[in-house]
Amino acid sequence: MADGNFVRKSNVKEGAMVYGPTVYDVPLLPYERELIKTIGITEEEYQLFAAEVRRRGRLRPAEYAHIPDIVNEPVIECDPVKCLKLLSSSSIVKADPLPPEPVL
Repeated sequence: MADGNFVRKSNVKEGAMVYGPTVYDVPLLPYERELIKTIGITEEEYQLFAAEVRRRGRLRPAEYAHIPDIVNEPVIECDPVKCLKLLSSSSIVKADPLPPEPVL
């Protein structure tokens, strides 16, 4: 059974490959610390709130189903043969560097 602390809980199984940095205990910024004091909650309660905000930010409402979901991610689609042809043709067309001028 879970202990209820989902902010610091890792979803990576032991021995699994991790593809990038994973941060579960996000450090608080000075304005967040001031907000915590103003509201009168603990840092752990704020961390849980921030995790819920991040989770809900990823969910798309049903009203936006007819609008395409555009995500800015690098996409490289190239046929390997086409890429090799482009690479070889660019190296053939490339100008040779000029020889250095002699210093007198």
